Amino acid sequence: MKRGAGGSDILILIGVMLFLMIVWFGNGRPSATKASGPIQQPATKALTTTKSTTLPKIDSTATISTDLNKAAAQAQKLKQTIIETSGNSPFKNEIVIEPANPYSEKTQYEYLRLRSAETNHGAIDISGWTLTSTVSGKTAHIPQGTYLPNFFDQNYKGDINLGPGETVYIVTGTSPIGTSFKINMCTGFFEQYNSFSPALPQQCPRPSLEKLPRDILADTACTDYLDNFPYCRMNTDSLSDSGLSLNCREYILNHINYNECVTLHQKDTNFYSKQWRVYLGQTNELWKTGREHITLTDKNGLLVSEISY
Repeated sequence: MKRGAGGSDILILIGVMLFLMIVWFGNGRPSATKASGPIQQPATKALTTTKSTTLPKIDSTATISTDLNKAAAQAQKLKQTIIETSGNSPFKNEIVIEPANPYSEKTQYEYLRLRSAETNHGAIDISGWTLTSTVSGKTAHIPQGTYLPNFFDQNYKGDINLGPGETVYIVTGTSPIGTSFKINMCTGFFEQYNSFSPALPQQCPRPSLEKLPRDILADTACTDYLDNFPYCRMNTDSLSDSGLSLNCREYILNHINYNECVTLHQKDTNFYSKQWRVYLGQTNELWKTGREHITLTDKNGLLVSEISY
């Protein structure tokens, strides 16, 4: 059968294509980027052949907090090293010693004053600190004290903690009530039978303004008597000839005193003063009347404050 012309053309075209394919595979595929270097693999291929990896989750907040704590500890350690090297206490400038009245030759009237800075962030324990005269070499240690003193009962002692803005008078002699103590609204009663230097504040509540029983309120003669009753004083007069009723006399004898004042007012927000009285219990004077230099050192022997006069 005779082939047509169109069929011959198709056979020729197929033959040319076969020849070109033989040449292609025989010589290798020509590089489209031969002049510029090796062919770069497509990014999509890299993505399909790269093994997926899950990175561990990092708590950045915890890490930062840990670093800050370490830095703070290192800073505190450095501060302590600097303090120990300088010989100054961490409490320097937080507690200041003042002369007050160191000139008396009688121990009951010889005293210094310590003042806690208003800017302090908390109370500072001063029990066990040392006062020293660098001139005479005499020393005394600040003792413990009673936060709420009892007038007749045993006083329990603990360390003295000075809050911001508080003051303590350091008296060379012994305490008239047997303990160092913090002043409160009622301690003015102690002055009735004892002598304090400096004198205790007379800030006791006025007897006529206390919450009185109904029978006393109804007794005009009794309330008039209470209106004129002195502050911070127990009754010492015989009331039998006063003309006052029995109930009134019993009220005056049983309710106007230190212990009753404490019972009624110790929960008041202004009950405690910002002042302590501390007694060193010495029988001889400690401080010179002139040309004196006194230091206050903490429990580690580091300098807190000093004065010269």
